[in-house]
Amino acid sequence: MKPLILSLLLLAGCAGRTIDPDNLRGQGYVRIPMSSLTTSGERKENPNYELWVREGREAGRGVDLCLAPKIQAAEYWWRITVSIDEKETWSNDSETIFGPPFKSLGADCITSPPLPQGRISYRVYFQYRAVGG
Repeated sequence: MKPLILSLLLLAGCAGRTIDPDNLRGQGYVRIPMSSLTTSGERKENPNYELWVREGREAGRGVDLCLAPKIQAAEYWWRITVSIDEKETWSNDSETIFGPPFKSLGADCITSPPLPQGRISYRVYFQYRAVGG
């Protein structure tokens, strides 16, 4: 029960806030470069969001993830998937945690349950729409 309470506290503490990269670095977070495929098939850094990750081992191996939108005047929805050794291990999305599919801008942070050992990778699905549009 304690990990669930801690996760909810972490969610409440980050949701809707702007992420300060220097503050996150000071807390042990690392920015994970995320890329998107352009219409011409070229990979470019994703212009819509940043993913910040901190791995912990206090209650088993787990990760704290913060997703920070870069776009302005929009609402968005996201899904984050964590894979270990290329096998999908855990995922979550903003609708499951925060309610309606689209929400106001601001950073969202979540904490995974304990994860197995192995090479970790992340996949993010991010969809946004203009407010009032």
